[in-house]
Amino acid sequence: MKTVFDVLSSKNKEAIASKVSYLTTGKATDYADYRYVCGQIRGLEAAQLEITDLSRIYMEDNNDDD
Repeated sequence: MKTVFDVLSSKNKEAIASKVSYLTTGKATDYADYRYVCGQIRGLEAAQLEITDLSRIYMEDNNDDD
């Protein structure tokens, strides 16, 4: 069964992949754009860690209720 965490994680990973692709294909217009997109990637990766932690905690809590 897919949880909301699975959907969030999937969407987040797609966003990261899109940003990485943007950089690796040379689409950054200048250094400021490059730094901006790198910052977005860092933020998305931080969010991914939070999603993973919340999912783990949620699953542990639900397994304890059984």
